[in-house]
Amino acid sequence: MSDGSFGHAMRQLGLGARAAMEGLGNSLSLGLADPGRVLADWVGLPNPAPGTPEAAVSNAVRGGADVMGWVVPGAGVARTATGPVARGVGQAMSSHPGTQVALGSGLGYAMEGLGGLLGMLGRAHEMQDEEEW
Repeated sequence: MSDGSFGHAMRQLGLGARAAMEGLGNSLSLGLADPGRVLADWVGLPNPAPGTPEAAVSNAVRGGADVMGWVVPGAGVARTATGPVARGVGQAMSSHPGTQVALGSGLGYAMEGLGGLLGMLGRAHEMQDEEEW
């Protein structure tokens, strides 16, 4: 394996670790902070380049990891809760984890595409405005 291939592989590993940290940290923080991003920055993990396939894959990993922050605690609540309401909530949170992770990943991937599309439309609108002047 050449140094370039090894460096590329290590970057991809770092991007995956960053996305997983950010997604899991995001789900556990309840939107109050961004511990996953702070930890990934502190460790020195690479950031995906915006508008690239690595950004789309990072968003997919982040989306799947974000879901796991709800599925795992939900399963614990479903197993240990003594009341029927809490047990039902836990079961709802942890039901069909594969489907939930796939949906979270798919939405994360789609958001990168949507962000790129909206950015492209915004740039086209700006260019149109400049031409009218």
